[in-house]
Amino acid sequence: MTATSSRALPSRSTFGETTSRTPPRVASLEGPTAPARRHTPLMRLPGARVAVLTTSDAACQSITDLLADELTTVAGYGCIDELIRAERPDVVVVSREMLCAGAQVLRRLRQRWLTCTLIVTGAANQREAAQLLDIGADNVMVADDELLAPRLRAAARRARTINRDLRTTIGDITFDRESRRIWCAGQEIQLTRTEEALLDCLFWYAPDPASIAQLTAFAWGRSESVERRNLVHVYVGYLRRKLRESRQVVIHTHRGVGYGFAERG
Repeated sequence: MTATSSRALPSRSTFGETTSRTPPRVASLEGPTAPARRHTPLMRLPGARVAVLTTSDAACQSITDLLADELTTVAGYGCIDELIRAERPDVVVVSREMLCAGAQVLRRLRQRWLTCTLIVTGAANQREAAQLLDIGADNVMVADDELLAPRLRAAARRARTINRDLRTTIGDITFDRESRRIWCAGQEIQLTRTEEALLDCLFWYAPDPASIAQLTAFAWGRSESVERRNLVHVYVGYLRRKLRESRQVVIHTHRGVGYGFAERG
Protein backbone atom coordinates (compact mmCIF):
# COMPACT_ATOMS: atom_id res chain seq x y z
CA MET A 1 0.00 0.00 0.00
CA THR A 2 1.35 3.40 -0.91
CA ALA A 3 0.78 6.36 1.35
CA THR A 4 0.92 9.76 -0.27
CA SER A 5 -0.24 13.27 0.46
CA SER A 6 -0.23 16.40 -1.64
CA ARG A 7 2.70 18.79 -1.47
CA ALA A 8 2.35 22.45 -2.32
CA LEU A 9 5.05 24.30 -4.17
CA PRO A 10 7.30 26.55 -2.06
CA SER A 11 6.01 30.01 -1.39
CA ARG A 12 9.13 31.99 -2.17
CA SER A 13 12.83 31.61 -2.99
CA THR A 14 15.82 33.53 -1.68
CA PHE A 15 19.34 32.69 -2.82
CA GLY A 16 18.24 29.24 -3.88
CA GLU A 17 16.52 28.40 -0.58
CA THR A 18 12.76 28.30 -0.26
CA THR A 19 10.36 28.47 2.63
CA SER A 20 7.16 26.54 3.11
CA ARG A 21 5.05 25.29 5.97
CA THR A 22 3.75 22.37 3.96
CA PRO A 23 4.80 19.05 5.55
CA PRO A 24 6.87 16.67 3.43
CA ARG A 25 5.20 14.08 1.26
CA VAL A 26 6.17 10.56 2.21
CA ALA A 27 5.69 7.54 -0.01
CA SER A 28 6.44 3.99 0.99
CA LEU A 29 5.32 0.48 0.18
CA GLU A 30 4.87 -1.94 3.04
CA GLY A 31 4.72 -5.65 2.51
CA PRO A 32 2.26 -7.94 4.33
CA THR A 33 3.02 -8.69 7.94
CA ALA A 34 2.87 -12.01 9.71
CA PRO A 35 0.00 -12.71 12.11
CA ALA A 36 0.56 -11.10 15.49
CA ARG A 37 2.09 -13.36 18.10
CA ARG A 38 2.37 -12.36 21.72
CA HIS A 39 6.10 -12.91 22.18
CA THR A 40 7.35 -12.32 18.63
CA PRO A 41 7.47 -8.59 17.87
CA LEU A 42 7.39 -7.37 14.30
CA MET A 43 11.01 -6.80 13.31
CA ARG A 44 11.71 -5.05 10.04
CA LEU A 45 14.87 -5.17 8.02
CA PRO A 46 16.74 -1.86 8.05
CA GLY A 47 15.64 0.31 5.18
CA ALA A 48 16.82 3.50 3.55
CA ARG A 49 15.35 6.99 3.76
CA VAL A 50 15.64 9.09 0.61
CA ALA A 51 14.85 12.82 0.65
CA VAL A 52 14.14 14.66 -2.60
CA LEU A 53 14.69 18.42 -2.59
CA THR A 54 12.84 19.83 -5.59
CA THR A 55 10.09 22.24 -6.63
CA SER A 56 8.77 19.71 -9.14
CA ASP A 57 6.10 17.25 -8.02
CA ALA A 58 6.69 15.29 -11.21
CA ALA A 59 10.40 14.88 -10.45
CA CYS A 60 9.63 13.79 -6.89
CA GLN A 61 7.04 11.28 -8.09
CA SER A 62 9.46 9.91 -10.68
CA ILE A 63 12.07 9.16 -8.00
CA THR A 64 9.38 7.75 -5.70
CA ASP A 65 8.21 5.37 -8.44
CA LEU A 66 11.81 4.37 -9.02
CA LEU A 67 12.91 3.72 -5.43
CA ALA A 68 9.99 3.31 -3.02
CA ASP A 69 9.50 -0.27 -1.85
CA GLU A 70 9.14 -2.20 1.40
CA LEU A 71 12.67 -1.20 2.44
CA THR A 72 12.91 2.33 1.07
CA THR A 73 10.87 5.44 1.83
CA VAL A 74 10.99 8.57 -0.31
CA ALA A 75 10.01 11.99 1.05
CA GLY A 76 9.68 15.11 -1.08
CA TYR A 77 10.58 18.58 0.21
CA GLY A 78 10.03 21.91 -1.51
CA CYS A 79 12.41 23.85 0.75
CA ILE A 80 15.68 23.21 2.49
CA ASP A 81 14.46 24.53 5.85
CA GLU A 82 11.83 21.79 6.06
CA LEU A 83 14.37 19.19 5.02
CA ILE A 84 17.01 20.02 7.61
CA ARG A 85 14.40 19.77 10.39
CA ALA A 86 13.30 16.33 9.24
CA GLU A 87 14.46 12.93 10.39
CA ARG A 88 17.94 12.18 9.08
CA PRO A 89 17.83 10.82 5.51
CA ASP A 90 20.40 8.38 4.16
CA VAL A 91 20.35 9.88 0.67
CA VAL A 92 19.44 13.42 -0.38
CA VAL A 93 18.62 13.95 -4.05
CA VAL A 94 18.81 17.66 -4.93
CA SER A 95 17.43 19.08 -8.17
CA ARG A 96 19.77 21.58 -9.82
CA GLU A 97 17.21 24.40 -9.63
CA MET A 98 17.47 24.32 -5.83
CA LEU A 99 21.15 25.33 -6.02
CA CYS A 100 20.99 28.97 -7.05
CA ALA A 101 23.32 29.54 -4.11
CA GLY A 102 25.06 26.22 -4.82
CA ALA A 103 27.77 26.01 -2.21
CA GLN A 104 25.56 27.44 0.52
CA VAL A 105 22.80 24.86 0.07
CA LEU A 106 25.15 21.90 -0.16
CA ARG A 107 27.16 23.18 2.80
CA ARG A 108 24.05 23.39 4.98
CA LEU A 109 23.08 19.84 4.08
CA ARG A 110 26.58 18.55 4.76
CA GLN A 111 26.81 20.34 8.10
CA ARG A 112 23.44 18.94 9.14
CA TRP A 113 24.21 15.33 8.16
CA LEU A 114 27.89 14.51 7.82
CA THR A 115 27.44 10.97 6.54
CA CYS A 116 24.42 11.15 4.24
CA THR A 117 24.92 10.81 0.48
CA LEU A 118 24.27 14.03 -1.50
CA ILE A 119 23.25 13.53 -5.12
CA VAL A 120 22.57 16.42 -7.51
CA THR A 121 20.49 15.83 -10.63
CA GLY A 122 20.01 17.94 -13.73
CA ALA A 123 23.44 19.55 -14.05
CA ALA A 124 23.82 21.49 -17.30
CA ASN A 125 27.02 19.76 -18.42
CA GLN A 126 30.08 17.86 -17.24
CA ARG A 127 31.90 21.06 -16.33
CA GLU A 128 29.11 22.11 -13.98
CA ALA A 129 28.98 18.57 -12.59
CA ALA A 130 32.66 18.80 -11.72
CA GLN A 131 32.10 22.13 -9.94
CA LEU A 132 29.25 20.70 -7.87
CA LEU A 133 31.41 17.76 -6.86
CA ASP A 134 34.11 20.17 -5.73
CA ILE A 135 31.72 22.08 -3.48
CA GLY A 136 30.29 19.09 -1.67
CA ALA A 137 28.14 16.77 -3.76
CA ASP A 138 28.92 13.04 -3.64
CA ASN A 139 27.49 12.37 -7.07
CA VAL A 140 26.23 14.62 -9.86
CA MET A 141 24.23 13.66 -12.94
CA VAL A 142 23.67 15.83 -15.97
CA ALA A 143 20.20 16.30 -17.42
CA ASP A 144 18.79 13.20 -19.15
CA ASP A 145 21.58 11.01 -17.74
CA GLU A 146 20.74 7.40 -18.65
CA LEU A 147 22.51 6.24 -15.48
CA LEU A 148 20.16 8.15 -13.17
CA ALA A 149 18.04 5.14 -12.22
CA PRO A 150 20.87 2.64 -11.53
CA ARG A 151 22.89 5.23 -9.61
CA LEU A 152 19.96 6.11 -7.36
CA ARG A 153 19.21 2.43 -6.77
CA ALA A 154 22.86 1.84 -5.93
CA ALA A 155 22.83 4.69 -3.40
CA ALA A 156 19.70 3.33 -1.70
CA ARG A 157 21.14 -0.20 -1.68
CA ARG A 158 24.37 1.00 -0.08
CA ALA A 159 22.40 2.89 2.58
CA ARG A 160 20.42 -0.23 3.46
CA THR A 161 23.64 -2.21 3.81
CA ILE A 162 25.19 0.38 6.14
CA ASN A 163 22.01 0.61 8.22
CA ARG A 164 21.99 -3.09 9.05
CA ASP A 165 24.34 -2.43 11.95
CA LEU A 166 23.18 1.09 12.76
CA ARG A 167 19.39 1.20 12.68
CA THR A 168 16.78 -1.27 13.83
CA THR A 169 13.01 -1.05 13.74
CA ILE A 170 10.69 -3.18 15.83
CA GLY A 171 7.03 -2.44 15.26
CA ASP A 172 6.77 1.34 15.29
CA ILE A 173 9.91 1.90 17.41
CA THR A 174 13.15 2.79 15.62
CA PHE A 175 16.59 3.03 17.22
CA ASP A 176 19.40 4.73 15.26
CA ARG A 177 22.70 3.80 16.91
CA GLU A 178 24.76 6.23 14.84
CA SER A 179 22.84 9.33 15.87
CA ARG A 180 21.66 7.88 19.22
CA ARG A 181 18.09 8.86 18.36
CA ILE A 182 14.86 6.98 19.05
CA TRP A 183 11.45 7.32 17.42
CA CYS A 184 8.21 5.89 18.81
CA ALA A 185 5.05 5.91 16.69
CA GLY A 186 6.65 8.50 14.42
CA GLN A 187 7.68 10.88 17.21
CA GLU A 188 11.24 11.31 18.45
CA ILE A 189 11.60 10.65 22.18
CA GLN A 190 14.33 11.65 24.60
CA LEU A 191 15.92 9.06 26.88
CA THR A 192 18.50 9.30 29.63
CA ARG A 193 21.83 7.56 29.05
CA THR A 194 20.78 4.61 31.23
CA GLU A 195 17.40 4.27 29.54
CA GLU A 196 19.08 4.38 26.14
CA ALA A 197 21.55 1.66 27.16
CA LEU A 198 18.73 -0.63 28.29
CA LEU A 199 16.80 0.01 25.07
CA ASP A 200 19.96 -0.76 23.09
CA CYS A 201 20.20 -4.08 24.91
CA LEU A 202 16.57 -4.96 24.16
CA PHE A 203 17.14 -4.21 20.47
CA TRP A 204 20.44 -6.12 20.45
CA TYR A 205 18.91 -9.37 21.70
CA ALA A 206 15.50 -9.10 19.99
CA PRO A 207 13.49 -11.12 19.19
CA ASP A 208 14.81 -13.04 22.20
CA PRO A 209 14.44 -11.52 25.67
CA ALA A 210 17.44 -9.90 27.36
CA SER A 211 18.37 -11.28 30.75
CA ILE A 212 18.77 -9.08 33.82
CA ALA A 213 22.53 -9.74 33.70
CA GLN A 214 22.71 -8.65 30.07
CA LEU A 215 20.70 -5.51 30.74
CA THR A 216 22.92 -4.69 33.71
CA ALA A 217 26.06 -5.16 31.60
CA PHE A 218 24.78 -2.80 28.90
CA ALA A 219 23.85 -0.10 31.40
CA TRP A 220 26.64 -0.29 34.00
CA GLY A 221 29.29 -2.71 32.76
CA ARG A 222 30.04 -6.21 33.91
CA SER A 223 30.06 -5.38 37.60
CA GLU A 224 26.75 -6.77 38.81
CA SER A 225 25.10 -6.24 42.19
CA VAL A 226 21.70 -6.70 43.77
CA GLU A 227 21.26 -2.93 43.77
CA ARG A 228 21.90 -2.69 40.03
CA ARG A 229 19.61 -5.64 39.31
CA ASN A 230 16.88 -3.78 41.16
CA LEU A 231 17.67 -0.63 39.18
CA VAL A 232 17.00 -2.54 35.94
CA HIS A 233 13.39 -3.03 37.01
CA VAL A 234 13.08 0.65 37.89
CA TYR A 235 14.51 1.90 34.59
CA VAL A 236 12.47 -0.57 32.55
CA GLY A 237 9.44 1.06 34.16
CA TYR A 238 10.69 4.44 32.97
CA LEU A 239 11.19 3.04 29.46
CA ARG A 240 7.68 1.62 29.39
CA ARG A 241 6.21 5.01 30.19
CA LYS A 242 8.23 6.74 27.48
CA LEU A 243 7.25 4.11 24.91
CA ARG A 244 3.60 4.00 25.90
CA GLU A 245 2.51 5.74 22.67
CA SER A 246 3.60 2.71 20.64
CA ARG A 247 0.61 1.07 18.99
CA GLN A 248 2.47 -2.11 18.09
CA VAL A 249 5.09 -2.95 20.73
CA VAL A 250 5.31 -3.37 24.49
CA ILE A 251 8.17 -4.37 26.81
CA HIS A 252 7.13 -7.77 28.14
CA THR A 253 8.31 -9.30 31.41
CA HIS A 254 9.72 -12.81 30.99
CA ARG A 255 9.53 -14.10 34.53
CA GLY A 256 12.76 -15.63 35.74
CA VAL A 257 14.60 -14.34 32.65
CA GLY A 258 14.32 -10.62 32.00
CA TYR A 259 12.58 -8.39 29.47
CA GLY A 260 11.93 -8.36 25.75
CA PHE A 261 9.80 -6.76 23.10
CA ALA A 262 6.39 -8.23 22.34
CA GLU A 263 3.59 -7.23 20.02
CA ARG A 264 0.88 -5.25 21.72
CA GLY A 265 -2.16 -7.44 22.23
